[in-house]
Amino acid sequence: MRWLEQLAVKDEAEVLAERMIVLGQPDIRLDNRAQRGRHSHSSIDAAAKLKAALEPFAGRLELDPEAKLAAEGAIADSGAFREGLMFVSNVPERDALYVLERGYVDDGLESERKVEICEHVSLILDLDGRECAGFIFGKLSEFDFEAPANAVVWTGPRFDVPALGVSRGTVGLVAATARLVLGDMRTPDRLLFDAAVRTEDASEALSRWEACLAEGNELARYALGYTLLALDRSREAHEHLKRYSALVRRNAWAWCYLGQACENMEDWEGAEYAYRQALEAPAAGSFDTDAADRLDALLCRLARLRQR
Repeated sequence: MRWLEQLAVKDEAEVLAERMIVLGQPDIRLDNRAQRGRHSHSSIDAAAKLKAALEPFAGRLELDPEAKLAAEGAIADSGAFREGLMFVSNVPERDALYVLERGYVDDGLESERKVEICEHVSLILDLDGRECAGFIFGKLSEFDFEAPANAVVWTGPRFDVPALGVSRGTVGLVAATARLVLGDMRTPDRLLFDAAVRTEDASEALSRWEACLAEGNELARYALGYTLLALDRSREAHEHLKRYSALVRRNAWAWCYLGQACENMEDWEGAEYAYRQALEAPAAGSFDTDAADRLDALLCRLARLRQR
């Protein structure tokens, strides 16, 4: 510790050491479990669908915003990104690419489940923190794939992304192909996500969130939960929020909404548990909610019921 304190790069050294320890654990399988259970979908078929969808817009995408919007719609209609075990989401406004095993999401991740392998690039581990479930690639448009400092993206786990024609591709290959093929175009899930966010009517938004979830974006499950809750469909909301809270353990609002759904169903024990989870989540970096007030009101209500 005496030597460490004198280092000019103390903070960087500690972060790097923690990263090396995680990557060096023999029981963390970074070969990606989705890859081990190889799927039957043909990468050639999915890639052909995507190619056919983009062909009419060749040479027009960079100069014509209308062409880009039409191309995004054509990609969605092709269904290319519904194939395979890996969910792919290109988010141009964040300059980020998300490639995750279907059923996973990057929201509310525990720090130990996010392993940074180089600047702006992180592997995502499964719920047990033992196997690779995908990756998040930030600053995609300006990332230098040839820089020695970024060489790690060409090693490690392998992924199948049929729509991009990638089979057993490294993080670098998947990301570089996505940048080349998609550029700043949104994948179908983001097209639907953005449309749902802009929709003010909850009933109309509901169908778009359902379509977004069908594309594989688990964030839509969270939105479905609170939208159904607003529509007084608590039982349906409960199913989505319960599943989402189990997947995203540190999203305080997910727990808070789950508590409201439980309360509406008169599941007092479930509501209390959910509110208490919502109160614990901010300590791990989540947002503050009104869970404290709701829990107090619930406990007072239960006290009155017991007195009758």
